This record gives sequence, structure tokens and C-alpha cells, in this order.
Amino acid sequence: MKIGAGISIITPEVPMIMAGYSARAGNSKGTHDDLKARAISLSHGGQEIAIVVCDLLAVGDDLVAEIRGICEATLGIPGSNIMISATHTHQGPMGLSKYLDDVYPPFLVRKVVEAITQAKKSQKEGTFRFVENSLKSVSQNRRDPEGPIEEVLKVLLATDKDDEVIASVMAYACHPTILENDNFLFSADFPGAANGLLEKNLGGTSLFLQGTCGDLNPTWAAHDYSNVKLNGEIVGASALVAALESKQVGTDRRAVNLSWDMDTPQTYFNGSSIGEPTFKSLQKLVKVDRGFPENFENIDSDVAELEGNLAADSSLANVKKVQPKLAELRSRRNLWRRPSPRKGPGSDELEIQVIQISKDCAFVGLPGEFLVEVGSEIQRRSPIKNTIVVGYANGYYEYFPLSQHFAEHGYEIGASRYVKGSTEKMIDASIELLKAL
Repeated sequence: MKIGAGISIITPEVPMIMAGYSARAGNSKGTHDDLKARAISLSHGGQEIAIVVCDLLAVGDDLVAEIRGICEATLGIPGSNIMISATHTHQGPMGLSKYLDDVYPPFLVRKVVEAITQAKKSQKEGTFRFVENSLKSVSQNRRDPEGPIEEVLKVLLATDKDDEVIASVMAYACHPTILENDNFLFSADFPGAANGLLEKNLGGTSLFLQGTCGDLNPTWAAHDYSNVKLNGEIVGASALVAALESKQVGTDRRAVNLSWDMDTPQTYFNGSSIGEPTFKSLQKLVKVDRGFPENFENIDSDVAELEGNLAADSSLANVKKVQPKLAELRSRRNLWRRPSPRKGPGSDELEIQVIQISKDCAFVGLPGEFLVEVGSEIQRRSPIKNTIVVGYANGYYEYFPLSQHFAEHGYEIGASRYVKGSTEKMIDASIELLKAL
């Protein structure tokens, strides 16, 4: 196949309200590190695919549709073959959809198209290798310290005929929230640091594909840029080891065995070449019902009652009992009072997208914040050996907890717009599409 990569700077050119924390008031005050749109473009047999990831909280479905339309008209890439996702950094601008802002969205659209255009124009003959690496030290399940986390970092390395790196793609799940609401500088958070380390040591363009991190938060010693660098470089170093090891795939690696007086093959390494290109892209719209709270007019009094309960009894046992419900009600109040085209009762049709690049490698795009178990379940049930699940893809529809989580309460339940069972419908649709490939 032919593979190309491109980068454009998407940092706002003027101060803006920042996304990610409702407690942060006021405009941005500068830039710590630039926000970027990073793209890879693939072609084979007259077919074109593009995957983009932006250093943003999300990219609205209206902007995704506009970008797809422009690329189809000007670059000849079918809109259905383009996946646009976000790293989910909480240190970017608020204007991620036209209903939120009329200044940043046109700029973002232009810059994303620019990155895709660069990627297409830079295409050269290349191949992909796939490898995984264990990574358990940078995150924790924020609903339960003993709960599941993403334990494996996936890496796709694209190299040309001279084995020079065109692009590296790492896929991992963890919220980029090391920086808190007291930060007013634009930053890509730890995914930016991870990308920087790979680009410095490998060359080419690095992409960080955010997974299903809805209940995964980063570990840190302080909410500062030194911890952003530390976590980012741990992630990047893990990806770097995997990328370098992937270069062993397909080579006759041996060692001298002095006792036997012969060269013996290396057998422990577990990686794979991405086989003959097979380009397919499928999409499905899944109808889900909104779970607008019936007692929304009473939510303030319900919150006040639980706050009073905690004030009267601050024991650990009572906190563990009351706080999850309080967190759910607070986030539900915030969710349904925010400006949104989906405010109130009703239903929505949400896009699931799968993109296949070979018989043994495919991407699944999910439009929101799915919990870690969702990515694991899709990968477990997928008929494609190397399945990469991408969150925050092709739109943003808030949180998607599993049915079992509703009885546990918590922030993620209150921040979900949809009724119990919606997430399972999205999982089933994903598997249906993967099987159809």
C-alpha cells in the first residue's frame, strides 16, 4: 500500500474558553505546547483511507461531516473512509461544534483538511507492522481502584522500502487529565509528550489514538507539566520499545550459541506484519433513546439533601455510600443544563464506523466516552485478530456506561444521555460490522 502522514497546528489563534472542566472560568491565557491534527492517509488498488486524531476534547459530528465532504470533493477520499477522532485532552478550546462557537470551527475544519492533504500528497510505498507492549503504570480505574484498566499498548509502525519510519500509531486508553481546571494554557497533555518522544526517536509522524477511557484517569504526583512529561514519556517509551521491536518482524533474528557451535533463532518475540492490504469501511447508525431524568425539576433539592447527609456524617463508610449518588446527580444536572442540540427527551442515531486495512487489522470508531470494559469486550468478540478500538471518533455523545454500572451510580452515569442498554447496542453493532468485514 501507499502510506502518507501529515500534521497541522490547530491551536486557537485568539484566547478562548477552554473545554474539559466546568469549574474553569475565563479564557485561555496562552499556549504551553501546540495542539495538532495528525493524519495518516492510505491508498491501495484505487481505494483511499484517512485517519485523523486531533489534540482536542472531541470533534463535533457537524464538523466531521463538513471535513468528510471537503475531502471527498477535493481529494477524492470517500467521506465514509475517513475517521476523525480526538485525544480528549482537557486543555483545548471549547468551540468544538458550530452550536458552541462560530470562530474556531471553520479554522479547525481548514486545518484538519490541511493535515489530510499533506498525508495524501506525501504517500509512498510502505508496510505496517503490529506489536503490543504491557503498560500498567500510568492509570487507575477512577470508579474503583481495584477495577480494570487498559493494560496493553498497541503500536502500528509504518515504514517505507528503506525501513525508514513514515508514521507510528499508538493506541491506549487513559484520560488526559493530569492538568486540572487551574490550568489556562493550551496543551495536548500527556499524549502530546508521548507523540513528541516517538517523533524525536523514530522520525515520521506519531498518532495517539485514544481508546475507551471513560473510567480511566492518569496517575500523578502533582497536576503539573512535569507530570505531563513523565506520564507522556512513559507511554511514549513503551510505544518506542514496541515500535523498535516490530522492526524484527519478518527478519531472521539469531544468536551465537557457543555450546552448540551454531546460530540459534530468536523465538520469543511476538509481533506480526500487517498482511496483504484489504481496504474496507463500513458504518452503521444505531438508534438510542435519551434518558432525560423524570425528576429533573427536583435535582437541586436532591443534591442538597445528599450534601447535608455528608456534612452530618463524613465517615469513610458513609462517603462510599453517598458520594457516588451525589456525583451522579451533580453530573446529570450539569449535563442537561449545558447547551446542546440533544437537550431534553428524544432519541439519536449514532455512528459506528469500522475501517479495515488488512485481513488481520481493523479500527472501530465509537462516538463518545466508553468505559474500559467496552473496548475489551469488542476486542474479545472481534473476528479480526488485531482490532483497535478508538473512542471520541466521528462525533461526541458523552458517556456510555454498561447496564451493570447504573446500579453503582457515579459521575459517568450522570454524564450519560442515554438509557440503560444503549452501550450494549453499540457493542453489538460494532461486532456486526466487524463480522461483515
